[in-house]
This record gives sequence, structure tokens and C-alpha cells, in this order.
Amino acid sequence: MAIEIPVEYLDYAVWLVRAGGLQESILNGENQNLLRLGDRLRIDITVMPQRMGSEAPRFISRLFEALDDEGIVAWPADEMQRTGAGAVTVDGAVSSNASVLPVKGATPGFVFREGLFFHILSGGRRYVHWVRGGDYAVPGNGRVNLLIGPRLRVSLANNDSLEIETPQIQGDVIGERHGWAQASGNHTKPISFSILEGK
Repeated sequence: MAIEIPVEYLDYAVWLVRAGGLQESILNGENQNLLRLGDRLRIDITVMPQRMGSEAPRFISRLFEALDDEGIVAWPADEMQRTGAGAVTVDGAVSSNASVLPVKGATPGFVFREGLFFHILSGGRRYVHWVRGGDYAVPGNGRVNLLIGPRLRVSLANNDSLEIETPQIQGDVIGERHGWAQASGNHTKPISFSILEGK
């Protein structure tokens, strides 16, 4: 079972981990951009110092526990309009490798802005994606086709849900396992770790 880790961000960096990549020619030929299914996201996180008598024990316990399974953390806050999107779900079955996501249940007039990150909950797992290719205003019927990145790694079922307001990333925990609990005064030092989507 994936473990939810409470985080208060001090700093972060988001990376696209590509399944393919650029194959550079060594004989002055053309480079090849290899497009393969499986691009996913990684986030490197540094959290605020934690009070040793209150927040730190719970935080560190969750972090250690997630090493044996997976971690779930809140996606960092941004300036995007997220409230009022509605109860957005996938509109029909969608095959893996798709880059267009049909959704329904969105509030008419809501605008999915380019660069908006969200997660899809499918089969009990969260998959982070973002809106690309422009802004998409929701028409009166609440349905819209979103161009997304990266391409879907799994097939989606009708009514799989989208989390727009409070997205989360789920994946493997990566970090320095022996330095997380070091204290400075009555607080931990800033703690850094990463979450890499695992599937």
C-alpha cells in the first residue's frame, strides 16, 4: 500500500524521465529522437525543517515506511486556477499511448490552462499529466478533449477520475536513507528526497 507523506515544500524540481531519448549520430548523420511509451515524472523535494517533538517523528516514519512500498506526496502549489473544475472523469475507454484525453463532468466555462498539472486515478494508482497545446474552455455539455503530456502509459477506463484541485504524485522514494533524522536544535535539518513514478 502506498504511503501518504505530508510535505511542506522548501524547494523542488520537476523532471521528465524519458523512456526514449535523443540518439546522436557519431558519423555526421541525422540525430534520431526515439519516442517510446513510458515517459514519467520525477520530483526532487526539499522539505521545511520539522519540529522534533511533533511533526518530525510522523514525517520520518512515513518516509521510512514508503521505502518498502511507494510514497504519495502533494503536487506543489502553483498559480493556476484549480477550484471549480467540477467532478471531472474520463469520457469513455482510452488506450495507452494516447495523447488526447476526453473528459466529462467539467464545469462549463472552466478553462484548462496550458501547463496545468493533474493526476488521473486509475486502478488505484495516480498518474501525473499536464495540459499542453493551449488553453481549453469547457463548453455547456461539460465535455472537452485535452491534449496532454506525457502520453498515457496505461489504458484508462470510463469514469476514471481526474484530480485537478489537489493533485498528488505516487511512486518510488529515492534519497539518502541515513541522513533524514539528523537534528539541528529542536528541528530536523532540511530533508531531501525524490519521488519517481513507478509505473
